[in-house]
Amino acid sequence: MIAHGYGVAAYGSPQLVFSNFLWGHLARTIPTINGVLGYSLATLGVLLLFGAVTISALRQLGWGWLLATMVAMVLLVRPVLFPQFTINSGLLTVGAIVCWHLYARLGDRWTFAFGCLLAYCGFLVRSGEFIIVLLMCLPLLPWKQLFSDRIAQALAVALVLAIGVSEHFDSRTYQLDNWIAFNDLQPPRSAITDFGAGKLLQENPEILARHGYTENDIGLLRHWFFVDRNIANPEALNSMLTDLGPISLQSNSLNNAQKALKAFFHPTIFPLLLGAIGLLCVLPNRRLLAVWVLCIAGVVAMGIIGRPGVIRVYLPLVSFLFLAPFLRYGPSSWAPRAHFLHRFEFWRTIASHQHVNTSLQHITILRCVNGIVLAVLLLNAYVTFSDSRTAEKNDEQVRQIFEDFPTGPVVTQGSTFPFETMYPVLKQSDTALAYELFSLGSQTFAPYMRTYVDEFASEGFAGRLTSENGVPVFARPSFFDALTVYCDEHFDGTLETLDQRDFGRARILAQLRCTPSTAQQ
Repeated sequence: MIAHGYGVAAYGSPQLVFSNFLWGHLARTIPTINGVLGYSLATLGVLLLFGAVTISALRQLGWGWLLATMVAMVLLVRPVLFPQFTINSGLLTVGAIVCWHLYARLGDRWTFAFGCLLAYCGFLVRSGEFIIVLLMCLPLLPWKQLFSDRIAQALAVALVLAIGVSEHFDSRTYQLDNWIAFNDLQPPRSAITDFGAGKLLQENPEILARHGYTENDIGLLRHWFFVDRNIANPEALNSMLTDLGPISLQSNSLNNAQKALKAFFHPTIFPLLLGAIGLLCVLPNRRLLAVWVLCIAGVVAMGIIGRPGVIRVYLPLVSFLFLAPFLRYGPSSWAPRAHFLHRFEFWRTIASHQHVNTSLQHITILRCVNGIVLAVLLLNAYVTFSDSRTAEKNDEQVRQIFEDFPTGPVVTQGSTFPFETMYPVLKQSDTALAYELFSLGSQTFAPYMRTYVDEFASEGFAGRLTSENGVPVFARPSFFDALTVYCDEHFDGTLETLDQRDFGRARILAQLRCTPSTAQQ
């Protein structure tokens, strides 16, 4: 929406906030083909590229076409059916690590350079995910070859410089005057909506009272309500967060860590995780085990700092855990590993029989690997296709319900509006493209948002809410309840519903008006 200027965006912009502006420029440069927008083509192109890199690398390491294709299918089936830019960033970074491993095994510097290009693209798509995946995979990077190869070192330095320069120019694009309100609000906003500080503040009413806030005010902020500058006041919010203290030291940090570990076994990624565990047992390796330890520690750390259960962040990590055993050992490299395999009871039992030779051990390993991959492929396909069929059925029902959704200005709260349903990757409805959505979300004050550039911004939500005609709001009942209290606390008024329409699944479009009391009038 932001790249091409529709829905919540009044005009297109390369400043995507969560992606580097260079990636935004690239997406906007790609022409629309057969109704598919440039950003969608870039999204699908990334997945196609990752699949090609995976198959090519496994083939060069000695794995067969069938196995390499099955591995790629396991890794791509969910990202293709449910594309998401954080996942794409992680997979690009995984693709870079695959290329660097191939370089370590074959000594091809062009492969190392291509890996640097993939890593750079992963950074452009989402720098945070790029850093997380890279840190978790540090034990498997080709350090030995890198320290002895001057050209590879030059390429690595060039990658770091490119990342640094891109980050510098990206940050400069957000230093203009029209980004001041957005920049000032982002630190406290992310703490409240993303890292759980909002709930913690509601549990500490003495802090709220000291700064003139109510529990409902914080509840509104947790509902992505930033259009009232009196509530979304960065100075006051930062002061309250300072009084609250670091989120990682709060009483619920251990509970968040448990939630994070539990989410690591979420049904959407469990087949991959199960397969990764099986491959670790069949193709064990100390470095791979270190990656597992880092991944689990990273997941726990994300939970402690207040971000548990972010599946889109976990999926690339689990994908690498599944893929890494194939990179460490191709079929031709099993013989030197016989002494290590004998440390495991299963392999000691096989080797104890004199008639079992090394070739038979290799065949046994290969059959185990093929069996694990096939089982994961079938289980993952079943889970993903079931989710896809359910989503497709639900999407069709939602589109039918939204056939009479107004094309005029409508305030939408958070993720209540079904953006992924109404704006799918490959199908863009002309009706949906005409919607004027004033989104109450993290980018409320971004210069290209309708909440910033249209008449709504000058009059303000409060001004419209208290006007004679009121304001159309698309939200869930809990948000309307919070607005009722907001009208009472801030205007000493009563919230009236002038008109209301139900759009299913507790989503309501209502024309609301806050009528101040006679005394205030």
